[in-house]
Amino acid sequence: MRSYTIPALICLATILGAQQAAAPNPRDVVLAGDRFKPLKYDQMTAAQKTMIENLLAGERRGTGGPFNVLLRSPEIGDLAQKLGAGVRFHSSLPPKLNELGIIITVRYWTAQFEWN
Repeated sequence: MRSYTIPALICLATILGAQQAAAPNPRDVVLAGDRFKPLKYDQMTAAQKTMIENLLAGERRGTGGPFNVLLRSPEIGDLAQKLGAGVRFHSSLPPKLNELGIIITVRYWTAQFEWN
């Protein structure tokens, strides 16, 4: 009986890991904002859909942030989100030092969004 426990746990961990790695469905995206009415996926233009799909396929895997506003200029928004992901996730600094730099900058500018 005990010999089945470890392979079963490995299989379960693999399945759960694969589920977490899958990009979210763009149709389920919930955008935030009160300055511009949040768009639903079906209301978006082709360029806006491309931006959202690129955003969800990247390291962020979510739409938290200024992306509702950036959708109003999707070409620039897509470039901005890729630049942000590059700076955050592909830094030459070790991850902990990179995060320290981010929170020092956030504190200096009192960027409430980052603290939340």
